Amino acid sequence: MVIVVYHWVFWTPTLFFKRLIYLFFVCIIHIFIVI
Repeated sequence: MVIVVYHWVFWTPTLFFKRLIYLFFVCIIHIFIVI
């Protein structure tokens, strides 16, 4: 299951970058909330 998801994300760069940007914003928001 996880391998299939990773394979799918790997072969869809657009989705990968969107997810990366999403995670980046989530991390920034989390840092601001903690501080």
